[in-house]
Formats: sequence, structure tokens, C-alpha cells
Amino acid sequence: CAADGSSSISNYSASNTYTFTPAGPSVDATGAISGMVLGASYTVTADNGNCTSLASASFSNAAMLAAPAVPTLASTAATCAADGSSSISNYSASNTYTFTPAGPSVDATGAISGMVLGTSYTVTADNGNCTSLASASFSNAAMLAAPAVPTLASTAATCAADGSSSISNYSASNTYTFTPAGPS
Repeated sequence: CAADGSSSISNYSASNTYTFTPAGPSVDATGAISGMVLGASYTVTADNGNCTSLASASFSNAAMLAAPAVPTLASTAATCAADGSSSISNYSASNTYTFTPAGPSVDATGAISGMVLGTSYTVTADNGNCTSLASASFSNAAMLAAPAVPTLASTAATCAADGSSSISNYSASNTYTFTPAGPS
């Protein structure tokens, strides 16, 4: 996941000359082979100045394994009716997802369950060969608190004044809506 494949001649001898088929690669003093085209198949022979060996078994170098994409999170904000929720928008069924801290799981649609509200998580994807970098951290907020039901205090009408009403648990941070419309 971090490097292309590589090849070397394990029984390398500095007294031999090595010839690759097809031509291109070379071997250094440690037996490490360079100059190979990724995915191309090669054989090599050794020559000691008098005789040439049989060709080696065919060998090739594979390209670096691909890591899965970093999981992308889609979050839905908490409302007055439901807690917030999160899902993996680039979910792939061929990947295994690991959450930090442990606990949550992801279903076949990418929806995440088992999160502790307010806890921050990251997630990685593993395709069986490589593991992605960790996602951005994410969390789910708890359902928003609804304001208290307004409590009304009414004063009865008298011979000198109409009756009146007030909201006894009034809060300036709330907006009040009357039905039918009109009062303020």
C-alpha cells in the first residue's frame, strides 16, 4: 500500500554478468533489480565469462496496491423531532469500516448506527489489502429541546377594565405564535 513491488537476485554474484529479457532492467551490487516496467514479465540469465545459465523463472513487479478512498461523511443535523444522524456517502460494500472509538457500525446503505450522541468519531475503510486514511471527525447531536408549553395567566374582566392574559412562563428567547393570528 506504500510502495510498488520489487525484485532482487537472491544468489547474486558480483563475478557474473546478468542479462534481462526483455532488456531494460539492471542489478546493483546488492542484487536489487531496478528499471523494471511494472506488470511486465522478465527472465534473467547469469554469465560467468565462460558459460551462461539457464533463464530464471519469469518474474514481474506489481504496482503499489490502491488504498480505498477516505470515507466521506454526510451528517443530518438534529431537529426537534429526531437526533442527528450520519452516513458514509462513498460507502462500498467491498470495504470493511472501522470506527474510532469503537462501537458504531454501518449498514448496506452507508447509514451509521450505534453512535453515542455528542461523541466525536473517525472512520477508516479497508479493502483487504490497504487501509485508507482516517475520515474527518464527526458526531451526532441530540434532538433539540422544544420550549415549554406556554402557561397562561388570565385576569377576569371587571366593571372598569377588560380581562387580560399574559404568558407566565414567558422567555425572551422564544418566538410566540397565536392561533388565530392577531395577539402579540
